[in-house]
Amino acid sequence: MDDTSTISVDISSTDTPSRLGVAIWLNNQCVFQTPHVHEPIHYKHVISDEDGEHELQIVMSGKTQDHTIVDDHGNIIKDAVLSVAFRVDNVNFDELFQKQVVYTHNFNGTQSDIADTFHGFMGCNGTLSLKFTTPLFLWVLD
Repeated sequence: MDDTSTISVDISSTDTPSRLGVAIWLNNQCVFQTPHVHEPIHYKHVISDEDGEHELQIVMSGKTQDHTIVDDHGNIIKDAVLSVAFRVDNVNFDELFQKQVVYTHNFNGTQSDIADTFHGFMGCNGTLSLKFTTPLFLWVLD
């Protein structure tokens, strides 16, 4: 039996000219960072399945009010956001990821910090935090 698992995160921007940045942290260590998501990012990390507690964080930065265009009625007609997908050993776990992750943000500085739900897109500068345990297959089954 293999004693490792691979976690994968795919990140893309809905508006590549906008300079949205992203950093990926695993267990308080920055493992990937870019100031501009101008093409899709496919990040993979092999993690030991030894018993342990871990935290994955994805941090979006660079979003400004200019990246969101609204009409005269306040409806968003164009927005720069990051799409985030999560897999374990090449199996899509977006639904589990979205239920378990906490999205902390402050509406780009316009309100106080909140711990929000996540629905696949990061529309505000902030942090997605996912706490998980290894072995990963046991965490997924839980």
